[in-house]
Amino acid sequence: MVPKVTTRAVVQHEFSLAEVWASRHRWELALNIDTLVMTCTTRHPANRENVFLNAELFGYRAVPPAWLCVDAHGTHAKGAYPAPGPLPGGKSSVFHSQPVICAPFNRLAYADGNGPHKQDWGHATNWLSVPGDFARPTTLAEMLQVLETHLRYSPGWMT
Repeated sequence: MVPKVTTRAVVQHEFSLAEVWASRHRWELALNIDTLVMTCTTRHPANRENVFLNAELFGYRAVPPAWLCVDAHGTHAKGAYPAPGPLPGGKSSVFHSQPVICAPFNRLAYADGNGPHKQDWGHATNWLSVPGDFARPTTLAEMLQVLETHLRYSPGWMT
């Protein structure tokens, strides 16, 4: 895997860019550089309730972050996930009923993360070259933008 010192340097650089994005889009971000966890908070457009996301960044960029929706206590729970909504052009939402953020930029969407893509995406180390018609964010700020875009089409919470 990637040495922690390398991951920290990459994450600190990208986090500063993500903070700029977050300030423009009214997201709150925090980074624990020791645990390599970024926490994100925004409002759900459908009901104005808080959406909490954690990105576990160890091994980043060799593998993508592990993105989780969590409740106000930091617990991973199905009810913390926005429900998928129909996107323009018939595209699928990254919010998946498993529950998981189903996108090539989420380590948990792959077979090695116990995700739904057991055969078709390969391993999480393949994240920058997964075949198919997907959003292709390659930085933390771009990932946040994809999440915000899909959140706009979510009708509420998963049940």
